[in-house]
Amino acid sequence: MIESRRSSGIDIIGDVTWGTHFCQFYDAKEDLIEILVPYFKAGLENNEFCIWVTSEPLGAEEAKGVLRTAVPDLDAYLKKGQIEITPYNDWYVKEGGFSSQRISNSWIEKLNHALESGFGGLRLSENFSWLEKKDWNDFIDYMRKMDDTIGNYRMVALGSYSVDKYNAARIIEVTSGHQFSLIKREGKWERIDNFGRKKAEETAAIHVARDINERKQEEHRIRRCNSILDGINRIFGSVVKAKTEELGNECLSVVMELTDSQLGFVGEMGADGLLHDIAIREMKRDQCLMSDETGYLRPPGNFVLHGLYGHVVNSGKGFFTNDPQSHPCSIGLPPGHPSLISFLGVPLIQDGKTIGVLAVANREDGYSCEQQEDLEAIAPAVIQVLQRKKAETEQARAEEALREKESRKDFLLELGGRIRELADAERITAIASELLGRYMNASGVVYCEIDPTGKYSNVWADWTDGTVPSTVGRYSMDDFGIGDLYRQGHIRRTDDVKANFKDSEVAEHCALKIRASIGVPRLKGGRLTSVLAVHSSKPHHWTDAEIELVREVGDRIFTEIERARAEKALRESERRYRAVIENSKDAIIVTDPEGERNILSVNPAAAEMFGWAEQEMIGLTQKHILDMDDPHPEAAVYEILSPDLTRSTYKRRDGTVFIGELASGYFTQANGKRYAVSIIRDITKREQAEEVLKEAYDILEKKVKERTAELEEAYKALLENERRLSEVQKMAHIGIWDWDLVTNQKYWSEEMYRIYGCNPQGSSLPYNEFLNCIHPHDRDFVDNATKEALKGKPYAIDFRIVLANGEERIIHSRGEAVFNEKNTPVRIRGAVLDITERKRAERALAKIEIARKKEIHHRIKNNLQVISSLLDLQAEKFNNKEYIKDSEVLEAFRESQNRVMSIALIHEELHEVGGEDVLNFSLYLGKLVDKLFLTYRLGDIDISLNADMEENLFFDMDTAIPLGIIINELISNSLKHAFIGRDKGEIRITLRREETGKIVSPMEESKSEGCKSANFILAVSDNGVGIPENLDTKDLDSLGFQLVVSLVDQLNGKLTLKRNNGTEFTIRFTATEKMKAGV
Repeated sequence: MIESRRSSGIDIIGDVTWGTHFCQFYDAKEDLIEILVPYFKAGLENNEFCIWVTSEPLGAEEAKGVLRTAVPDLDAYLKKGQIEITPYNDWYVKEGGFSSQRISNSWIEKLNHALESGFGGLRLSENFSWLEKKDWNDFIDYMRKMDDTIGNYRMVALGSYSVDKYNAARIIEVTSGHQFSLIKREGKWERIDNFGRKKAEETAAIHVARDINERKQEEHRIRRCNSILDGINRIFGSVVKAKTEELGNECLSVVMELTDSQLGFVGEMGADGLLHDIAIREMKRDQCLMSDETGYLRPPGNFVLHGLYGHVVNSGKGFFTNDPQSHPCSIGLPPGHPSLISFLGVPLIQDGKTIGVLAVANREDGYSCEQQEDLEAIAPAVIQVLQRKKAETEQARAEEALREKESRKDFLLELGGRIRELADAERITAIASELLGRYMNASGVVYCEIDPTGKYSNVWADWTDGTVPSTVGRYSMDDFGIGDLYRQGHIRRTDDVKANFKDSEVAEHCALKIRASIGVPRLKGGRLTSVLAVHSSKPHHWTDAEIELVREVGDRIFTEIERARAEKALRESERRYRAVIENSKDAIIVTDPEGERNILSVNPAAAEMFGWAEQEMIGLTQKHILDMDDPHPEAAVYEILSPDLTRSTYKRRDGTVFIGELASGYFTQANGKRYAVSIIRDITKREQAEEVLKEAYDILEKKVKERTAELEEAYKALLENERRLSEVQKMAHIGIWDWDLVTNQKYWSEEMYRIYGCNPQGSSLPYNEFLNCIHPHDRDFVDNATKEALKGKPYAIDFRIVLANGEERIIHSRGEAVFNEKNTPVRIRGAVLDITERKRAERALAKIEIARKKEIHHRIKNNLQVISSLLDLQAEKFNNKEYIKDSEVLEAFRESQNRVMSIALIHEELHEVGGEDVLNFSLYLGKLVDKLFLTYRLGDIDISLNADMEENLFFDMDTAIPLGIIINELISNSLKHAFIGRDKGEIRITLRREETGKIVSPMEESKSEGCKSANFILAVSDNGVGIPENLDTKDLDSLGFQLVVSLVDQLNGKLTLKRNNGTEFTIRFTATEKMKAGV
């Protein structure tokens, strides 16, 4: 054992040596924190590398938090890499399950890393509360291995176990695997030593024997590790030059040498659920045949996932058997497979997912855990090189696909350019087939059109390179037995007819000299329209890219043929259209819509209607055929471009006129040129007949009016009564409503609709939509009032509604329910009153009151300013007299002016804030001090002001006026007397809340809304000459000081004086502070 004592950090344990392995049993999270926090703190202070593997109830992030409270610079240790705090699932089960060997090896790796990094050793803690029943045996094995080997390493290990999760037997198993245990009893931790273990360790001979045996085991382990490393070097050395299958064989060569095996297999799981072999070594492929899901026999390649290989993949764990034939998962061997005398397989796992299997077989002496561990150790290298080679292969395929995509793009551009302007379907088919055949190096290309019955196909043109015959003609879709296949939209793909077809089908294709072919159908609306087939006279494996290209070319051929036939149909339609125009009885005139609208063409009916020859009308304008004496001839000119029927007067060549009905519009030719077409019908006779009908209609209309007059009078009387009721409701802004709960019929008066901004012609609003009209803040209030009414409690409430235009209105509503004899509500009714204007009037009166107060403050301020001016004039009068210039009279006038000014300034501030009785004292104090400094300018003396005032302090006038006068007196006193004989000085003002919460006066805190009482400290000080120590302030008889004392008493405050380095007056007082909105 490596002897080196170090602090455990746990009081009951004290110092421990390297190789200490102990455990802790806990009941709650606090027990874990109580032991593990000092344990790791000591480790960090001892320069040890620490690993804390956490589990519930103390997760990784919470563990960092509690450790940080004891180790404030924990983040520095984390950044330095001296401690790792990780959850159990990232440490124990990150590779699919608990593995004692892997975990033990990981601790050794962590220790080596710690020593190489300059740390003294490794201190770790593991919480095993996550353990499940299936992992218990593996865990006990791991714990005992740890206990047996930890004494040889510079490690200290602590295991944490929840008392609630283990029975007595398992607790005994746990304690037997540790040197001692910590258990908390009656709130105190106790150490329980494993005495049987101590006794065994006291036997020196056992130590010697164990050391020799472990040394031999270590030498053997080193040889195994060297062999594994050599194998990994060989594998990585061949990754660049070898192909995937060659690389697989090289991997198998390494693992077969490492495990002394005769057979090797490495396979990868595919998306189809089959196991795809990458390499099989020493297996005679031509002798071993295996069946797959298609039913054909072929050499092994894709294995159905069962048997021994399937057990490895499905379980995600490696295993070995030295009697494969009797293993429960054995399913026997396929014909030609060498017999198995032993088998070892391990899964290939990447990112927690099994992606394949690595297996060896037929070791002469059979397999053991040692070979399994070696194979598991080299498996990650196999995964890495195979995945890297797979990525390189996929990249190469992607690059090849990109080049093929560019080539295909160029081909399709050429194809589109060649067939885009062709007008004949046969020519389109021939050129497209030739281009596709040469591009794909095919032997023949055939485009078949399917007739509407779906039974026959027509080949108008095809292309061959001469190795296969032409197939132009008409064929039955069932000639080759492929009609149903194509009708269902399935692609017919044949790589080699001799391998895929029956003998009779092979004979038919061989007669056409076709060995490989592909046919891609095209369906439109579920009906088979065409098939594009490509043939090869040699066997050929058709790729997905080639199939997609054939599909796209087939679509383009179909589209271009459709386009050519549509253009042909359009030309035929134009011919028929012209025949209709020529034979029409209405005049049809085509004009240029620009400029003078010159006539470009007319039909024979137009020439006959206007008395001109057809050619004579060409070039005429609208003015030549319109009657310019028509009151609105220009309207007809402009309305000629309207699709609606218009009526106008036209003139013939001989000057006679007729009434015509016009319909017109635009049409655009393929070249983009627009034309206007007008169709004119002579309706002179129809107009005359309509005039006669109109006279008869007028007579009938007159009689109808006379007969309905009496009914209208009666109806008007009824409407008048309703109108009067509606007017009364409108004038009073009262709406009434009624809701029949039985029939769900609702009635709203017109004023009700008006109040809610709804259309009176519509139906009344459903209840949920009615609630949506109510302001969101009032909606529950109204709903609850309605529900209470249905319980028999009438309501009278005010609430807000929101109209469709966003306007808010205030409503007073009353309602009550009507109950039947069973006391069930059958009707609810009520009335609403729009009180918006009344509420606005109330707010307007409040604003008038504010304006009145503002005017009062303004007038008081003006009056005080007048007083100040009078004082100033009186002072000037005395100032002109020699004997009074420097007397106290002038000083008294100045002080009186300042006192008046301090009061006037308060009223000025109150006027500025809109006439309220609340003053922002912080702003006021700043202005007051500025005015005082302007008043007392002391020659060349440099006096600075240091103000520390809390912002947004709002006082009423009862506090602001005395406080302002106090500050005026104290600052004036400092400016006049503090700096006599000095060239500079400083005045300090502090106004803040007192934090102690002690009430200076017994003033009761205001209970008004928006008010609160608080204690404040006002301090005014200077660094001037100060007040002499022998002068008692009670003896001062100056008016200013008397005012200060009196006003402090008025505020129920307390005044103190300090004489250190100048003068400092401190006033503590309690005031009611007004709260302002937004402050």
